[in-house]
Amino acid sequence: MFPSYKEQKNSTNINKSLPHFGKKEDIQDNVINKELHIEHIIEDKIERIKKLVKIYREKYITDHRLNTLNQDIAFKIFTMFYKVCYGKKKHTYTSFFEKFQICTYNDILLLCDEVAKLFKMENSLENVTLPCKVFGDVHGNLFDLLDFFNLYNWPMHNNKNLLLTESDLRKFEYIHNDKDIHIDKNKDMQYNDNDIKYVFLGNLINRGNYSLEVICLLFSLKILFPKHIYLLRGNHEDRLFNYIYGFYKDIEIKMKTNMEYMGIINYQEQVISAHSYELFNRINDVFEFFPLCVLLDKNILCIHGGIGDSVMTISDYQHIRKPILIPQNVDRYSNNKSEHVKKIIIDTLWSDPINYNDELDLQLLKNSSTYDIIPSRRGNITFKFGKHRLNDFLKNNQLKLIIRGHECVQEGYKYSYKRKLLTLFSAKNYCNKYNNNASNAFIVRKNKNIIIFNQILKYQHNCNTLINNENKQVTINQLQKYNFSNDKSNDKKTSPFFNNTHLTKKTFAVSHGYLSKCDEELNDQLNTHPSMKNCSGNNKNFNKDADKNYMNGSGENKSFNKDVDKNYMNGS
Repeated sequence: MFPSYKEQKNSTNINKSLPHFGKKEDIQDNVINKELHIEHIIEDKIERIKKLVKIYREKYITDHRLNTLNQDIAFKIFTMFYKVCYGKKKHTYTSFFEKFQICTYNDILLLCDEVAKLFKMENSLENVTLPCKVFGDVHGNLFDLLDFFNLYNWPMHNNKNLLLTESDLRKFEYIHNDKDIHIDKNKDMQYNDNDIKYVFLGNLINRGNYSLEVICLLFSLKILFPKHIYLLRGNHEDRLFNYIYGFYKDIEIKMKTNMEYMGIINYQEQVISAHSYELFNRINDVFEFFPLCVLLDKNILCIHGGIGDSVMTISDYQHIRKPILIPQNVDRYSNNKSEHVKKIIIDTLWSDPINYNDELDLQLLKNSSTYDIIPSRRGNITFKFGKHRLNDFLKNNQLKLIIRGHECVQEGYKYSYKRKLLTLFSAKNYCNKYNNNASNAFIVRKNKNIIIFNQILKYQHNCNTLINNENKQVTINQLQKYNFSNDKSNDKKTSPFFNNTHLTKKTFAVSHGYLSKCDEELNDQLNTHPSMKNCSGNNKNFNKDADKNYMNGSGENKSFNKDVDKNYMNGS
């Protein structure tokens, strides 16, 4: 796919020996020289990545059980993504992904074998230090993920999106395999602005068109930089559920295009089915070893769904052994220990917060026999939790915030319950109908304060294209300041279901204990709902776009006194 620098140089020397009769040949030579220069830069970057991975392994991958960890396949796959996409605008590389040519069937099998070694050694609850970037549901939207990387920096890159140097890496904090969650929070820990970890809150697959590519990219990153990449379990990382919602079909399509790309003409449909079935099961085997949650700096709990009525302490997660099989049913009223573990797993992956602007939720809350807990519209397998339940949980566990995914929110992020709950969604224009923005949360620490920046990918509603952000360098000083003083209005602004009892009643019915009626019904009603048509008005100046929330040690918000660029919005 990519000719070597030496081969292209020899080609250039041949061209130089030919006679030149005009300006056209000079232009061609200039183009070739420019391409050679770019290729040389890429090869140099790949060599630097190779050295960085070697130093990283010496520093972090020291457990004797990982002596046999093979990083070659991860390096091969990651550098293919890097060559094609790093620092480039989306339109220049989308055609590359029309066929699956990132790697082969055997490459993915090997990738799964190696990444499983790492996940098996992680606990159901992992401790992570700041700084950190947290991503919500990706749902197979590869291009959104690459936009986040190109606009807001790739993993193991600095704030100018340049690859870290060997010297930078050597200054990083040594990360212990620490299982104790009761470390002194006030202890002055080493802090490095470049030492950024990446946490993904689950639901990496389904819905979007590039689930397999997302898995290949994130699995390869996990193998290369395991102490800086964390992948959590979502409700779609479930064998039965992701089969129903298209992951197997996505693999089958990719395997067929991969064989065509490799020039295998006389392939049989049975071979494609066998390969697809094997890949599907091997990837789902890996999912069963994903952690359920991450604890950031002992202050912020990251999970996919919520706490339901079963999760009482964060130590509950320490008793959940791997592999974790997501139960298809659970006795919510049993005191049996195994049933309680099932409830914790289900609530972590499936529960949602109560929407106090929704009439049906309020009616259920009024009639509920359990304090601040109501039945979930996703089915009778889980519950919704309220602000008082959340406050008690945070207080008992000495936490300040829960960050979750699981719900599509219009702005890509949504603060609830006086900013004690943050919902993230990192897939733009979900299902090609929701017209929502995508966001992550960049969390840093300044002295004893925690600062949260919501880095946003804007979706332009009118012409269905992304605003051209790629050439803008975003730094801390450029991030937009946003005031969340009115929590209720923020809920109303970002919730796609507010004040629409007809919509909520119609679209959430019990179906085998999981989801509701057809998603198409939800999409169609949501697409025509008045609240979605003119959301955010006509936006301007999206090029420098990230919102900021500032918390001190008590979890209160304060103003941030740095100069920031302003973002003007009409109609909001």
